Amino acid sequence: MMSTVELKTQIHDYVERLEDEGFVQAIHTILGTHIASTSEAVKDYNMDGTPQFASAEEMKTELDRRVASAKQGNFVTVEELRKKYKSWLKPTE
Repeated sequence: MMSTVELKTQIHDYVERLEDEGFVQAIHTILGTHIASTSEAVKDYNMDGTPQFASAEEMKTELDRRVASAKQGNFVTVEELRKKYKSWLKPTE
């Protein structure tokens, strides 16, 4: 049996290959209806496919906290990140 992550990947691949605009619209409608009808529609997932947050409300609270933190200057610029990642690429001795 395929994992949820594998299923999502395969579904994405299938959709990318579709040429029939009507069928793509039908899939979009089905998914949109399902997501709109679930109270826990929006979740962020870890790499292993497990939900990162217990609820959509918990996720919103955490994202609001992160946005406020970024507005206070708690972030890394692209230039700072470039300097850091160059050190990651150096061979170890």
